Amino acid sequence: MRLGNLVPSKSHIWDIVRTGTPSALEESSGALAMLTLTAIIVTFAPPVIAAYGLGNRVVSLVFLPAVELGRATNTMVGQNLGAGKVERAERAVWLAAKAGCAVMIAVTILTALFADVFVGVFLTMGTTNAARTLEFAAEYLRIRTVEFAFIGPFHVLVGAYRGAVTRRRRWHSRW
Repeated sequence: MRLGNLVPSKSHIWDIVRTGTPSALEESSGALAMLTLTAIIVTFAPPVIAAYGLGNRVVSLVFLPAVELGRATNTMVGQNLGAGKVERAERAVWLAAKAGCAVMIAVTILTALFADVFVGVFLTMGTTNAARTLEFAAEYLRIRTVEFAFIGPFHVLVGAYRGAVTRRRRWHSRW
């Protein structure tokens, strides 16, 4: 190992910035949207604010399988395109999208039926306004279930896009 090997290459840094910028902007816009919505929510009564926080806690757990399936799709697409197996990459995306949709539909049904149970896990019932908070949080969660079935395929398609774009950039950077 030589000290000169530890000096970063400008072209590698540019590749990292160029590849990572779309993802960074996507994540930042999501965070900005949540910040804006939170700023609106804090104008309501304390039980509503608490319900919003509880509902989002459950929603973040619900979204984990979809997000991870999207990350796995990213890898499958990138690897298969890199190996020149375009049809296999496409089959992987369709299979993952169907699986993600099926899983999220099941999660949607369970969440709609048992929203108060899921929210109740995170709420101590002996507190002031706990019953109202539970009621608001369960209602919020039931409203959010409308989007759950679409989250699975969405994250799969985003993962497929990232895998294809990242692979394409790496491929072109070799030439």
